[in-house]
Amino acid sequence: MVSDRDVDDFWAWFAAEVPHLDLAHLAAGGYRELDRRVVALGFSWEAGPADDGGCFLALSPSGDAARLALTRAAVARAPTVPGWSFLPAKPPRVTDLRALVLHLDDGPRSFDVTTWDVVAYRFDDGVCDLVFRPPPTDASPATLGIVAATLVDGELGEERAIERVNQIEVVAAFEPRAAPAAQRLTPGLLARMVR
Repeated sequence: MVSDRDVDDFWAWFAAEVPHLDLAHLAAGGYRELDRRVVALGFSWEAGPADDGGCFLALSPSGDAARLALTRAAVARAPTVPGWSFLPAKPPRVTDLRALVLHLDDGPRSFDVTTWDVVAYRFDDGVCDLVFRPPPTDASPATLGIVAATLVDGELGEERAIERVNQIEVVAAFEPRAAPAAQRLTPGLLARMVR
């Protein structure tokens, strides 16, 4: 378990390093010391330009609902650093649905998810299951699952995905009763489905 002191030490280190950070290098994952320190806290991270013109650093729970409470607590201890905002999960990001690129073991691969259909099963507690149907492909079921999860996190943001999506599934065909509810993926559709 990470202590408050560990978290405070991380933030003190980060505040001292800010003048030396190159955001382009940081966002590309090239800052090993930051990576080492965030991983030591039990998290992953993402950095980039913020909507307000500054920069953000997200401490990610890596999709784990139990760890989200920990990243929220860590971010609550963050100092004020001019030009920076700190998030407890990866934010939504603009995703090119025609060219969603995954970096797989055998190299980068692009997917056009505008050819995919989706059905949302909503439950009384406000969460939902998302079931995706891609067209026939040579991609493995595991790869298609990663595409779907990446799409959900990108469209919703990691925090909302953790809180509002129970299960993500990729199928070759929808159940007959679900097929009429299927919708073709378009920008913003998942955000409208997962309220």
